[in-house]
Amino acid sequence: MEMTDICEGADPFIYKQHDNWHLLIQSDFRCEPHDHDGIKGYSVRSAKKISDLGSSEPVALTVSSQSENLRQVWAGEIHHTNHLYVSASTGDNATHRMHVYKTLGTAQGPWEHLGQLKTVASDDGWMIDLTFADIAVNGEAKTYAFWSGWDTTPLSTGDTTEVIPQHIYVAECISETEVGQRYLIATPKEDWSCSVASILEGPQALYLENDFKGLLLACNASWTTSYNTSILKYLGGNPLLESSWKMVENPLFSLQKGIGHGMIVEEEKELYFVGHYKTKEQYGWHDRKVFYTKLTTEEIKNLLQ
Repeated sequence: MEMTDICEGADPFIYKQHDNWHLLIQSDFRCEPHDHDGIKGYSVRSAKKISDLGSSEPVALTVSSQSENLRQVWAGEIHHTNHLYVSASTGDNATHRMHVYKTLGTAQGPWEHLGQLKTVASDDGWMIDLTFADIAVNGEAKTYAFWSGWDTTPLSTGDTTEVIPQHIYVAECISETEVGQRYLIATPKEDWSCSVASILEGPQALYLENDFKGLLLACNASWTTSYNTSILKYLGGNPLLESSWKMVENPLFSLQKGIGHGMIVEEEKELYFVGHYKTKEQYGWHDRKVFYTKLTTEEIKNLLQ
């Protein structure tokens, strides 16, 4: 597998504009993760081709307003044209929730903080890596939200103990700033998702030939080379039911490089995986690089069988 580096960093997200330009949004590590000041420190690169993102200069996002004390800001994604979603805490991991920004300008901003994503009160718990997918059921397309979460609500109970495993949840999208009741659809069970820590995170919608096939998931401990990528296959039916989903048998990549938190992007009928990997065997998060590699439709279809 040929891997081409784009830049240092992690948790990349590619937003494809209507003119087919690719925007790469990520934290550029100008500040330590625990000291993040909202989305200050995030940047965007733009290029017509995936292969040109590495030579594109990162442009810092500008912020018109945001709440104070937004720390540990992870995994920014642009959806619904002009909304940015990030996981943010108050400095304690257990307080991580999803937050929403909006811009009336370009992807560079200025971004206005709209506040915490609204959820059902009973679902107010640890929440990271929100993404969206449009899924047609019985001929009717709806937008669904997917994220990684815990099965407890430490903030409401006053307990700030970190909880593992991390599961994948789904909810109907009510608006750009609100989701409905959450439903569990996947929990880590396979050896390759549990060998260091039982974690499923970083969901990304997977489409092949304009058909929704499921979710790419990042599995295992992100601070190790055991981190990997696999697919939660959509079997059809009600996306809110766990029975509508099935984890495939193997990871997408066999390399032990900590390849994860990626997505598949189509460019001129070619498929590219854009994600990050670790450069060292030692545990940690500061040695990761964003990269891309080509995939074929057949490779993914074989994994989905």
